[in-house]
Amino acid sequence: MPDPQCYRIRALCLVLAGMLFVPAIAAAQPIIVPSPADSNYGVLLIYERIEKALSKDPVDWDKVVREYEIMFAAYPQTEDGKAALLEVARIEAGRGNLDKASEAYKQLALFYPNGTLLKNFWEHGEAIDLKITALMQWAAMLSEQGYNEAALRVLDDLVVRVCNGVVGNPYSPDPWFGPAQVERTLLRAPILVEQGMNQEVVQELLDGMERFGDLPRMRDGRVRPSFQTLLIKLEDLLEAGAEKPPRLFMVLDRAQAAAKTDPARARTSLMRSAVLAAEAERSQHQGRFAEAELAYRRAVLDYGKVLVESDAGELPAGVLAVRGLAELAVMGYQPNQVLMQLEQMASDNKIDNVTSAHALLCYADLLCNVLENPNQANMVFGTIISDYNDVPVYMQGAEGMTMGLLALRRMKKMNKNVPREQTEPGE
Repeated sequence: MPDPQCYRIRALCLVLAGMLFVPAIAAAQPIIVPSPADSNYGVLLIYERIEKALSKDPVDWDKVVREYEIMFAAYPQTEDGKAALLEVARIEAGRGNLDKASEAYKQLALFYPNGTLLKNFWEHGEAIDLKITALMQWAAMLSEQGYNEAALRVLDDLVVRVCNGVVGNPYSPDPWFGPAQVERTLLRAPILVEQGMNQEVVQELLDGMERFGDLPRMRDGRVRPSFQTLLIKLEDLLEAGAEKPPRLFMVLDRAQAAAKTDPARARTSLMRSAVLAAEAERSQHQGRFAEAELAYRRAVLDYGKVLVESDAGELPAGVLAVRGLAELAVMGYQPNQVLMQLEQMASDNKIDNVTSAHALLCYADLLCNVLENPNQANMVFGTIISDYNDVPVYMQGAEGMTMGLLALRRMKKMNKNVPREQTEPGE
């Protein structure tokens, strides 16, 4: 269900701003503010009626939808009129009325000619191609309703229309935008995967990374390069076994070649390692595990300090790599070989302290949980406390904690008889 508070606040702001003739756009959260060139008294009256409908308890969503439909019918060439049916579709989809939402997108696509643009007030945002946006959203709605073949026909038709335009809805309470080609690829991907066309999806994702990876894409209020989203989709497919050696290695090489920035290269290097690890786990082939081990070590050496996005926020690539390396022992790789690599990383002067400390932490955890050697694990925890006491911990749930404190807590949990001299970090 749509959030009435978002619409209520937005409509009230529009009315006040329009009445004062202040064409201001809030940088942090853009809202529709009619400019003197395309606003009029009728638009303001419609927003007043929307505000009244939103202020009711419960919200009169039918009235809100009708007013947006009136705005579209009466003022289709204004920015407000162009965005009106996007709001109708969003509201109806939030209410579970997928047929009505689909019809709104279809009506929008049929009404406006090619090249109709909608202003985009977000940073890095180019003007929105309204017709292409409507067609893509219509296809997404058809797919959500289970009409995958119809959705693909709409998306295939976009091949003729789409060049390098931008699609999105910057006026929505949950604004978004992105390159048309990238959004089309992301919409097609799950449909084609469901039809068993994994290799075709892999090729489309690679094409998108190479051609449009540096173009901005916004979701959840954050603008990121499109490369990141395409890479994550590719990683999911490859980890699931969409490609097998030797084609798999060609795909990984091509993905790494497409990365143009250090964060992208680091993320791609980690993807290569994770994909090789997944392939090794499926086959339980020790040679494949060795390839994954080498890939993780390469990621540490080349991009250890580079911050990359993860489920736990931005983390150094080296920290993620040593955790992936430790996981190999759980997947079936020789634990002693993993321990040796972690120990070497901790003592390698080329590797930064943060990565070295996390390598030792993984080393101790493996000793305790896999090899069941608490005495040696205690020694490693002691080394962390003495040598890496103040190094920050990069771990979900341990924000603000130091390695010394974390090691001490794990020692106490593992062994209640911790020596007195090790009861405080750094002592």
